[in-house]
Amino acid sequence: MTIYSKETIHNERQLIGLLLKHMDLVDKFINNSVKINDFDEDHQPIIKAILEAYETGYLLTPEGYRSLLKMNPVPKERIISIPVN
Repeated sequence: MTIYSKETIHNERQLIGLLLKHMDLVDKFINNSVKINDFDEDHQPIIKAILEAYETGYLLTPEGYRSLLKMNPVPKERIISIPVN
């Protein structure tokens, strides 16, 4: 398991946000040498979902991602507790 810096996590989240909104960027991302495994493991499922949606000719929507999560739930050992203040 690789430990990513806060800056890297932030940058990955920004990239994910862009990929969710711009199909042309998904195409450029696919043609780049970056692999899904290069991302933090928490981000890998959404990157994979973005790429799968793109292959069908669509951008990933929140509803589409929720459907994928229902079909492929996150293993309990990957769910973390976040304290609420």
